[in-house]
Amino acid sequence: MDSLQIDSLSILPNSFFIEEVDRKDYYFRWSDATLFWKKRPERDSLTIHYQRLPFALSMRVFHKDIKRLDRQITIQPFYYDAIEAANENKTIIDFGNVDYSGTFGRALSFGNNQDVVLNSQFNLQLEGDLGDSIRLIGAITDNTIPFQPEGNTQQIQEFDRVFLQLQRKRTAITAGDHDIKRPDSYFMNFYKRVQGAMVSGQLLDKKWGQIRSTFSASLAKGKFVRNILTPLEGNQGPYKLTGPNGEQFFIVLAGTERVYIDGIQMKRGEDQDYIIDYNTAEVVFMPRRIITKDLRIVVEFEFSDRNFLNSLFYSSTDIQIREKLKIGIHIYSNQDAKNQNLQQSLDSSQKQFLAYIGDSIQQALYPSARFQDTFSNNLILYRKTDSLVNGIIFPAVYVFSVDPDSAKWQLAFSFVGTGNGNYAQSISNANGRVYAWKAPINGLKQGDYEPISVLITPKKQQMMSAVVQYQIDTNNHLGLEGTLSQFDPNTFSEIHNQYHTGFAGRIRYNHKNVWSAKRKIDFASQVLYEFVQDRFKPLERFRNVEFARDWNTGLQAPPANEHLAQLSATVRKSDLLQVDYKFSTFIREKQFQGYQQFLSASGNSHQFRYLIKSDYTTHVSEQTKGSFLRPWIELEKSFPKIANLLIGTRFFIEHNPVRDKQSDTLINSSFSFDALSLYIKNNPNDEKHFSAEYTLRHDRATKDNSFQQSTLGHTYSLNGHFRFLKNQELRITSAFRQLIITDSSITNLKPDESLLGRLEYQGNILNGILTTNILYEMGSGQEPKREFTYVEVPAGQGLYVWRDYNNDQLKQLNEFEIALFPDEKRYIKVFTPTNQYVKAKYALYNQSISIQPAQLWKSNKLKGIRKAISMLYLQSALQLNNRFIGEKGLRQYNPFMNRFEDSILINNASNWVNSILINRFSNKWGLDYIYTISSGKT
Repeated sequence: MDSLQIDSLSILPNSFFIEEVDRKDYYFRWSDATLFWKKRPERDSLTIHYQRLPFALSMRVFHKDIKRLDRQITIQPFYYDAIEAANENKTIIDFGNVDYSGTFGRALSFGNNQDVVLNSQFNLQLEGDLGDSIRLIGAITDNTIPFQPEGNTQQIQEFDRVFLQLQRKRTAITAGDHDIKRPDSYFMNFYKRVQGAMVSGQLLDKKWGQIRSTFSASLAKGKFVRNILTPLEGNQGPYKLTGPNGEQFFIVLAGTERVYIDGIQMKRGEDQDYIIDYNTAEVVFMPRRIITKDLRIVVEFEFSDRNFLNSLFYSSTDIQIREKLKIGIHIYSNQDAKNQNLQQSLDSSQKQFLAYIGDSIQQALYPSARFQDTFSNNLILYRKTDSLVNGIIFPAVYVFSVDPDSAKWQLAFSFVGTGNGNYAQSISNANGRVYAWKAPINGLKQGDYEPISVLITPKKQQMMSAVVQYQIDTNNHLGLEGTLSQFDPNTFSEIHNQYHTGFAGRIRYNHKNVWSAKRKIDFASQVLYEFVQDRFKPLERFRNVEFARDWNTGLQAPPANEHLAQLSATVRKSDLLQVDYKFSTFIREKQFQGYQQFLSASGNSHQFRYLIKSDYTTHVSEQTKGSFLRPWIELEKSFPKIANLLIGTRFFIEHNPVRDKQSDTLINSSFSFDALSLYIKNNPNDEKHFSAEYTLRHDRATKDNSFQQSTLGHTYSLNGHFRFLKNQELRITSAFRQLIITDSSITNLKPDESLLGRLEYQGNILNGILTTNILYEMGSGQEPKREFTYVEVPAGQGLYVWRDYNNDQLKQLNEFEIALFPDEKRYIKVFTPTNQYVKAKYALYNQSISIQPAQLWKSNKLKGIRKAISMLYLQSALQLNNRFIGEKGLRQYNPFMNRFEDSILINNASNWVNSILINRFSNKWGLDYIYTISSGKT
């Protein structure tokens, strides 16, 4: 094709034409003003018209000459040739041998009640080899998620976990989010979620042994706290967790919680024992385990603490010398940066106040009263006055006031516990919480709030542990451990610094032997001694979760030097018989001395299993003496020829009389009960599994210096798991509990009946064309009381208007109403949760039905009407949720019942979602139509 350069500059597009020449006979490239002839005209001259641009678009213009760059650089930061990349058949990001998966999406949402919203997300998981024996593992996201995932499954999907890890041979380097946890140490027990860098490696020598080391430098995400919950009869929750300083509202770090009931760790999940809302710090127990007043519930967790920047350094080295000797050195250092406040802001006077109180951080209660020069009807204000009650003058009492001349004080109240404060929340029509002063009675405080702010002190906790394990021979093993701890509860202060260091040590000797190889009789024994200094501060609990209860030491025992010694022996004859004996003594210097003996026998023979055990503990403390007897008998007989049936019984007693040393009378914390259970079940692995159990429990309390029966409890449970018709599955969990009060003079409890149930059905019909899921759950729990206030926002962004009906210039709750005009919409309603709950019953029903016509043919080569039908996916989901109070018999658990009196209704909600999805499983295009019907009443 002939070409002709028309001009040295670029031509304005569509301005070029040639007189008396058809445009089909030529092609003109306007960027560099070049004319290409498709059919050359037979004439010696032509007239050309065009408009010239003042520059040449084809000329290369640059700030940095890319020719001066080294073309051998792996990544060219200023140069990308799309044609070259396409010819090389490479993606924009070349991952090489690294496998990657994830999502990169842009979603456009709009509706008749919302603006157009563009959402983006990026989640990427990497794993693969980079060459030279280097392996990459990582997770990257650009999503900012301030909340924790839902705690309703056994496995948690963590969306905010971002890290990169490089592995080469026996070395790994991790940057980002990672976990560090308890090493091979008894005293150094912890589990931390951190963000930073970690290096771990292993040095292996076949002759002498190996060395394993880990080092982490990071920022800690949270701090450890332990809660002991008080369960309510027939109340599944939610139960509110609290922080170490009485915090009510915080975030629990996902996956860090451990929930114990009667000393046994529970499993998380809707089909297990409990679920947890990490964002509101609330635990709900599932129907698998009915909650009664008799249970002992302990929850340990890490909560997000952002008062100070918190750094954590951890080092662990384990040296294995052949098969005889193992040495471990572990160092832990966690400290708050006292000069880097995050959520808490401290002024100089507050820092000086904290420096003065030393280690007595329970006194870090700072007055919250602030003087207001001018009156504002947007604030809850108080006047300061003196109060005279029964001839006693109480100075500096704050009283809610709307008088502009005297209402000069703004207060922030903190919950300090029932009976520990002088103020209580009062009922008021004001737009906010109002607190009223309550006079003490006989010197005892009558409130639960104080006008103070709890100041959080910066802390430092360090620990170093040395562990030695020596395998003397095949039958004898010796273990030694020494641990130093340093804990400073207030780094603002240098007072009491000499009391911050403590020591703990442990020695353990194990011996095992085969008494008779022919008769398969084994013997094992252990001798153990443990010492813990009164100044030793553990990172977390390192003993049994019910250690204090087992020994009757009390939960709030003051610090003391502790000595624990144990001698135990076990004789075992295969599975026929095992006998265990253990003698222990526990001493808290000048406070407590206890002795405990434990004996058990268990075995399994001829489809008969038995377990007989008992422990007996005696103790003497400064003020009390007592004994604790706990016998336990369990018998079970299996019938493999009769549907794999198991029939058994269980009986146990706990008798714990604790007496005052001087008067020899029973104290109120003494208790005694016995429980008898009968059960029948079959093998859990059978396609049709069921279990039924009945428990009778007698509780006794102290009365007239003796034990008298106070309550009687009957508990019935029925569970089943049935698989039938290949693709049908049904699960049933149910329980009924009846509490009878036999002596109302020694208990404040009232008679109660609790019903709990959960039914799950999953069905797959016609080879997957129709699938359905049904969930029905009912029971009783509690609902938090909610308060609300109206907050002013820019005009048009609110929903409510304030009308001062009584012309007092004060904003009151009954003066807000829905606004009709945009310029009046100046207020929004903000709900605030409280720490008060009301007992409630609930009925929940969820059902979903899905129709997938593609399962009719199961082919990728469909055409015509079949292909069109196979692209359809129909789904309908119905959710019903009723929460109420009162007694209405069994009909109250009908989820389809939507008529409740206002006096008993807490919440009634329904949601019906119908979806039509076209080409749902395509990664190229899809079309969704969703129609939702929602209703609710509160």
